[in-house]
Parts: sequence; structure tokens; C-alpha cells
Amino acid sequence: MIIMKETLYDVDCVQRIHLLARRIETLMLVGKLIDGYLSEIAFDANLKPEKFLELAFALPETTRLYDDGLYRSVDVYLKAHPWLPEADREKICGVLDCRKLTLEVCTHAAQNEQLPLRAVVQVLFFEQLQLRQAIAGMLMSGDIGQSNMQRPQEVLPQDEQERGVGSTWPTAVKRIRCCDQTWIA
Repeated sequence: MIIMKETLYDVDCVQRIHLLARRIETLMLVGKLIDGYLSEIAFDANLKPEKFLELAFALPETTRLYDDGLYRSVDVYLKAHPWLPEADREKICGVLDCRKLTLEVCTHAAQNEQLPLRAVVQVLFFEQLQLRQAIAGMLMSGDIGQSNMQRPQEVLPQDEQERGVGSTWPTAVKRIRCCDQTWIA
């Protein structure tokens, strides 16, 4: 008698690999492996949302510097399962930490029609926050090219100024020369 598997892939295998990895460097490599694996199995029409979520949450948050690979997996899963109800789609998107998405992925996510509206709004919010911090970091660091230009102190709230908000996404900040003044856009 032939026993049919529920899915095309052995998804329980990944959980066993996770148990073997303990060091943070190893966990980061396992994180990349699992994100790639999730992208591969996301095409499986028989993969239940609960199993996808179980694998996505199998690793601690610290194992991923960026959630770009995880976003790709979510995107593939949602495209392969267009019949999912909105509640399940929101659960699937709940694995993403929008603060850990690169600008390129944020731009893609903001235009992704498969994502629930709540996820798109969250991506846009964190993208705006990252851009704001990048601009403020450029203003605060004096990297704007003119030392005599006044730097507004009210750009960031006091607690963020004290924490020393870094220049996140510095490539997103453009300098525009106009009338011998540098404007940040």
C-alpha cells in the first residue's frame, strides 16, 4: 500500500536541522537555508498556512539580519495560494519584520497586490521611518557639504537624538544642488 504525503517536500526535516544548530553564525546560515527552502516549498498547493508559519517561526529573530528572503517566501506563497482568506494572508504576512526589509524589498512590497492592506501600510510606515532617519542622520552628521548651513535640531524627537540614530539607507538620500544650497530630498 502506498502512503501519500500531504506535501511534496519533507518540511519536518528543516525543524530537525534547526535543533542541531546552536551557534549564532550557524543559525544565520541555517536562517538563509530555511528562507530559501520556504521559497521553494511555497509553490506547493498542498502546503497549509499553519505549516508554512511553523517553518517561518522555527528560528529566532536574531538569525536574520534582513527579512528579504522571508519576504520572497511570503510573496511566492501568497501568489501560489490566491484563494487564501484575508485572515490567513495577514497571518502569513505576520512573520515579516518590516524594520528588517531593505529599501528595494519595501518598494516591491508597497506595490504588491497579493499583500493584505494592513501589511502594505506597515511596510510604507517603516519605509517612511527609515527614510526619515536616513535624512536626519545626514543632517546630524554634517555630511551635507556646507558647514555654514543651519542644522535643525527638531528633526528627531529628543530620545532618538540621544540614541544617535544612524544613517540607515544612506543611498536613499539624494542631494540636489539649487542656488548654492544643498537640499535633502
